[in-house]
Amino acid sequence: MGTDGKSTGAAPVAVQPSRTLWRMAGLLCAAWVLSLALLVFRTANPLTLNTAQVKFSSWIVEAGVRQLHPGKVEVVTSFRGSFEAGAELTILNLDRVPVEVGKHYLLPLVPGVDANNRIIENAYLITPTGLPEQQPLVYPMTEEVRAKLQDLLRESAGSKGDRGPTATGRSDDHSR
Repeated sequence: MGTDGKSTGAAPVAVQPSRTLWRMAGLLCAAWVLSLALLVFRTANPLTLNTAQVKFSSWIVEAGVRQLHPGKVEVVTSFRGSFEAGAELTILNLDRVPVEVGKHYLLPLVPGVDANNRIIENAYLITPTGLPEQQPLVYPMTEEVRAKLQDLLRESAGSKGDRGPTATGRSDDHSR
């Protein structure tokens, strides 16, 4: 129809994009989805150490799990505290964390206590996290874990002050 309302007799022409344009749009969409998937894969579940747990720990060790009940580990490296390599430690709450016998973990520790909150000699607890469900955390030992821990220890060495309460509520150093 013309502007005066009369038919012009010409059929409307539909403009169709070329196949090349559709292919380019499809490739661009696929590249975008692939780049998003790669971004998700590379950044999913970044390693984090619970900074409060590290800060409040009396000892931090790398240890190999020997047995789960009762929890027995063998110290490989001591990052805080004075345990010798090869020392066997009893970890009272080791059965509350997902560990496997024979594997090595980073263990933040505080003195073990009984029901009356008295220190149990030569027994330790994985440091509480302060998280709502109080699930203790341990970390499979990798170079990335080691590097993150070293960074946290350097940061905490630069800041002075109390490391906070241990499982007993005391904030003094319990080096044995």
